[in-house]
Amino acid sequence: MATAADLVGDKIVIRNCVIGHNLNLVVIRGFAKMDVLAAISAADVYDQVDNPLGTQRDLAPSHSQQVLEYALESLDSDSGTHPRAFPEITLNVRDVSLLDIVEPATGEELDPQALTDLGEGQIADLKIETSRIVLQNEKDSRDPAISRVDGNHRLSKVRDALENGEEDFPTVPFAMFIDLSTDQERALFKDINGNQMKMQTAHLAQIEHRLQKDQLILDDKKRSLYIAMQLTEPGSAFAGMVFHGGSKTGVKRDTGSVPPIRLNALQGAIQQSLSLMRPLEMQLVYAGDAEANQVSEEGVLMLTILLDRFWTAVSNAYPEAWQDRKGFVLLQAIGLNAFSRLAAEVISRAADDGKTEQADFNLVLEHIAKKVPLDRDLYPGLAGLAGARVLADKLAAALDQDFNATKLKASLLGEEPSALEQ
Repeated sequence: MATAADLVGDKIVIRNCVIGHNLNLVVIRGFAKMDVLAAISAADVYDQVDNPLGTQRDLAPSHSQQVLEYALESLDSDSGTHPRAFPEITLNVRDVSLLDIVEPATGEELDPQALTDLGEGQIADLKIETSRIVLQNEKDSRDPAISRVDGNHRLSKVRDALENGEEDFPTVPFAMFIDLSTDQERALFKDINGNQMKMQTAHLAQIEHRLQKDQLILDDKKRSLYIAMQLTEPGSAFAGMVFHGGSKTGVKRDTGSVPPIRLNALQGAIQQSLSLMRPLEMQLVYAGDAEANQVSEEGVLMLTILLDRFWTAVSNAYPEAWQDRKGFVLLQAIGLNAFSRLAAEVISRAADDGKTEQADFNLVLEHIAKKVPLDRDLYPGLAGLAGARVLADKLAAALDQDFNATKLKASLLGEEPSALEQ
């Protein structure tokens, strides 16, 4: 029967831990290498049939692998440019007989059940009898001797790495509770994982842009964030229209309200447009050869200009809707989604026809605006992707309906260069 000793040796010692309180519980806090913490602990995975008394959620292996790679890469990363850190891994020693808590200066063993009587900040060494800790299947482990209250995804793939020959692991902080009941574990797990305030996606996006601006251009999946940020610059289509997350105080003071579009929503719209006009993106960004992996910054700039001209034309064609998010669908999710689909078609056609000036886009969107109103009350019950598709279909139909006649009238009235002038 395999034990933790097979992975990290007998009787490991974690030195210079600190005993104190975290709110109303006594805790031992310290630092250890990830392989040690992974070897001595396991999750108690809840299964409504096989383990109804378990505490942990099911494992997401792909996420665990990503977390492990993030940790291992820290060993070779410059902390100045690529800082990496984990929050504390939280453990509960269910089988207290495995653990000796020793006062380093005197060698005196401390009673695990009497830690609350110690003064705050007591230093101690932890000696753990690894030969008595049976290794379990990470996917469905249950009733472990040392339970992972929080941090299972951070540790679950470490054992695979050890068995595959990985020898060096980074050090991480941990908090170790002693002899909590399973109900106490459940309560902590719920409080730690259930009461977190979800991060604003827009805020995370602007942080990513700040940290990786130059790299975003090179990444097919993140180029949309770079372009979205460019479109929020002064003089661009979405200037003053996009909320980047974080505090709303400054923007409310300067403009009187919070901008109607969140950065992540604009990024999603741009990403959809790029996906739908992939052949044009390939021509501009990769000169038609993505295998060459040579990104043209000039090509990215051209895409940005085309998207800026399209959305500027939208704002010109629908001035009321551009200012009133509640009364019209344009700046709502279904509108951004539908118009991002239209953008791909309009820009692709414009590129094919060589008609990519602002006036060209204005003509197209003015034609559509006469056919498709965007008042919110005209689209009752429409929301989500289904609503976006309904609106997108209306926009696509209007794009071709009588458009040649519109172009002819504009030319005759001097609003567009005539065929001879062209």
